[in-house]
Amino acid sequence: MNTKRRHGCFRTAAAAVIAVLAGCGLPRAARAGDVRISETAEIDRATVLLGDIAEFNDFDPEFEARLRVVVMSDAPRAGLSRAILAAEVRDTLQRSGANLVDMHIYGSSQCIVTRKRVDVDPADAPSKPIIHKPAKPLRRHADLQPVAPAANTLDAAIRDYIDARIARDDGRLEISLNRTDRATRDALDSTVGPGTYRIRERDPLGLGLCALDVELLRDGRVIDSLGVIGEIELVKPVLVARKPINRGSTIDRAELKLEERRFSRPSEVGISDMEVVEGYEATRFIQPGEMLSTRSLRQKPVIERGDIVKILVSGNGVQITTTGKAQASGALGDTIPVARNGSRRKQDVIDAMITGPGVVTYGGVRQVARR
Repeated sequence: MNTKRRHGCFRTAAAAVIAVLAGCGLPRAARAGDVRISETAEIDRATVLLGDIAEFNDFDPEFEARLRVVVMSDAPRAGLSRAILAAEVRDTLQRSGANLVDMHIYGSSQCIVTRKRVDVDPADAPSKPIIHKPAKPLRRHADLQPVAPAANTLDAAIRDYIDARIARDDGRLEISLNRTDRATRDALDSTVGPGTYRIRERDPLGLGLCALDVELLRDGRVIDSLGVIGEIELVKPVLVARKPINRGSTIDRAELKLEERRFSRPSEVGISDMEVVEGYEATRFIQPGEMLSTRSLRQKPVIERGDIVKILVSGNGVQITTTGKAQASGALGDTIPVARNGSRRKQDVIDAMITGPGVVTYGGVRQVARR
């Protein structure tokens, strides 16, 4: 399975584009229209735009033009594909100021985006070997504030609100608030105290883009309100490869190191515990500097397909030992089909749990051996 990489420049660019759509006076009640999600799309750039995967009908022309350039995600590597779900399209439309109630979204449930493969002329190929180095931290967009705000400001209050509601998972949160609009900047820099503001979430808070509605109060009455868009990232040390790891190789601690990475989705967070990957093997080639994930590892099989195994059959206080032939590979704790006494008849195939090297158990209490 392919490892999805998220780059800081895309995340911040996506936040900035959506913020511009929200802050530049997009009509909330724009003329309703239809959005048809395509089944496939082919691109030749580094990012996937909303206009690449969807067709727009009966929209306000200016609003449609702005929606088309909203960044959906990073593009896959040349020659590869990735799926963008309809739910992601709806979420992006909503965050971009579109009213989904007045909009008809139809078509495919997902769009398979393929990036064109670029054929390199051998004469232009580099003569020196490629040296893999960890990527340098990417610069943030100028409209997002990476530094800590002054104390007792609305900016600090919003960050404290977000920080108190999201788990850090052994890392730290970095929160960036969009400050494109001058009125928003002035409001964020203003001094506030208890009871002078109220914060509401448009959607449940989580890693990635967030949208908040903030009301400024005086004597309990709302005197002003503003929408705040930001980005929440988890910065956490995770395991990366020190050197190339071949497919099928058992993971060795000496081949790994801890390195800090940024994550904007919980599903992208890598593994940080050395003991978790001990005894696992790589399901594909892992490059130096690449983060380890559950998709690139699996437990090393203790039984291979075709192995002759011992079957322990338990029931009614009696245990019978017989032999069989494994019909699939598996690790400790996996359940695999086993043909009893080497028979090929379907009625002689049972599902047994692997409880040790060359041993499976069928029925009764099954105790898995330690690795």
